[in-house]
Parts: sequence; C-alpha cells; structure tokens
Amino acid sequence: MFRHRSWIIAVLAVFASVQFASARPATAPQCFTVPGISDCIDGRIKEFWNANGGLPVFGYPITAQRPEVNTDTNQTYQTQRFERNRFELHPENQAPYDVLLGRLGAEGLTALGRGFEGVPAGTTPQGRCKDFDAGGKRQVVCDPFLRYWESNGLEFDGKAGKSYNESLALFGLPLTYPKTETNRNGDTVRTQWFERGRFEDHGSKGVLLGLLGREAGAAPTPPTNPAPPTANLGDCAPNAPAVAEGAQAWMATPTVQRRGKALLCVRLTLSGQPVAGATALSNVLYSTGPQPLSPVPTQSNGVAQVSFDVGPVSDSTVKIQVDVLYKDVEYATTTSFRAQ
Repeated sequence: MFRHRSWIIAVLAVFASVQFASARPATAPQCFTVPGISDCIDGRIKEFWNANGGLPVFGYPITAQRPEVNTDTNQTYQTQRFERNRFELHPENQAPYDVLLGRLGAEGLTALGRGFEGVPAGTTPQGRCKDFDAGGKRQVVCDPFLRYWESNGLEFDGKAGKSYNESLALFGLPLTYPKTETNRNGDTVRTQWFERGRFEDHGSKGVLLGLLGREAGAAPTPPTNPAPPTANLGDCAPNAPAVAEGAQAWMATPTVQRRGKALLCVRLTLSGQPVAGATALSNVLYSTGPQPLSPVPTQSNGVAQVSFDVGPVSDSTVKIQVDVLYKDVEYATTTSFRAQ
C-alpha cells in the first residue's frame, strides 16, 4: 500500500543523529484480536477506514492488501477487501480520491441476475422520502434507510455532518426499491440495494450493511506482472518472490539464529519496472518492542539489502513492517522470519 507522507523526509534527517526508540506510530499496522480475522490494515487504507466509518461501515479486513485487476478498467491496483466493501489505492489521484471503493452492490445484483428495480407501479412511498435520479431513472429512498444514507459518508470538507456528495461517494445511488429479502445469514429483513452497499432494516438493531465483501467470495488470483529486465539480486536471490507491483519484502534466509545476522530484502516495482533511489524504512516487531533498522536505498535492480543483528528473541516467528518511500509516496509491506 502507499500513502503521502511529507513528514517522513524530516524523520530521515533526524535518524542520522538519533536512533528511533520505537516504531513510528503513524505507520504501525492496525490489527484485530478477533477470531478468524488475521489481516491488518495500514497506511492510507488504515487512515481511510478509520476516517470514514470504520467497522460498522466497512467491516473487518478479509484479505491482505495485494495487487488485483479491476474488471471494469482492466487495470491493476493495490487492493484490500473488507467484509462490506473493497478498497482500491489510486495514488494518481489527490486525497480523498486516492482510495476508491468497489461497486459491490451493483456487482452483487448482477450476480443475482437482477438490475435496476424502480418504484413498483401504484406504490406510494410512505414517511420521509427523497427522490434520486439514478441514470435518468427515478428511485426513492425513505426512512430509516434515508436517515442512514444521510448520516454516513466520506469526509471531504472537514465540516460537521455529511453532505449529499459525501454520502453519495460512500454508498452510491439507490438501485432497488425497498422490499423484504432473506440474506445469506438467513435474516428476512426489509432491504434496499445501492451501488456500493446493501441496506438492511433489522428493527431494534437499526440499519445494518450487508456483508457484500464476504458474499462476493474469494478475491481473484493476483495478476502476473511482466518482470522487469533481468537484475542480479546478489545475496537477496535466495527466497526471492516473483516480481509484483508495489513493495515486496522477504528474508534471504527465513530461519535465523538468535543473536545472529539476518538479511532483509526489500524491492519496489512500479509500472512493471524496478525503482532505484527509494528508501526502505523497516521495523522488526519483537514482542518486547519494535527495533527500527537503518534506512537503506534501493539500487538499480529495485532492491535494498538491510542487514541487521537478531536480538535475544523469545518469539518463534518475528514480523517485520517495511515502508518504502519514493517521491513522497510510501508503499507498505511485511515479511517475517523464524528465530531458533
């Protein structure tokens, strides 16, 4: 994943005279102590998740961040899937549009063989309602779904409350008129589909969003990106993964001796080409606390070699968080090693 971080330049300058005492809080991944949830969120995705609704709106992560092909554009983007949506990173856009949400509601309807479903003939909407122009077709949203739609949205202007455009950016336009449906969990509830969500009225529990991310099934196999020109990986050749877009990290030797030497390898590939001159910032996440490693630049083959001493660890498996800075954009990845 990647994120804009101008202050990282200042951090690098400070590093020359002061060693870090702990991991940088802003780059620490956010993990969840929930059974069945093993993936964490980090960087721009973590920021976006927390700023725009968090768990009730998006649910827990169900995949790691990884490259996926968008079937609408046939382009590859760094993507992470959640229980209720799919995040795509678009660094070519300015924030907040550098994170785009999948149209899981529209995709879910299509998978069911359904499409736009307007207001049934002879039906008079009841209560507080609002008309929407959905591509030249009239659609209506009424409370409690309208109240939920208006109360949530992406954060664009920093002002209290949610504007029409903020709510539209989060949920999209309504695609169906409310009717009683049974979801995958067996709940029979009043339901209305939107481009990016499915609203369900659970009575005393309020309006809940359907688990469209989970219902969409497993993510497609990541694409195989064209390999860059053959490069000599040197000491990083052992255990090296196939080239993939974005940041990658691996251990030249995945099993190391306690108090021994270890070699962390970091690679940055953009548009299928190795990137030289990026800076790899790494933290070894011991259970006793993080150990920051010295910043190391990537070479002409796109790889940075980070040698470090393994501490007297009690962990059998130790995770390493890696952030690669290039042109004021940070790409995050992780790897791990076993200590014996």
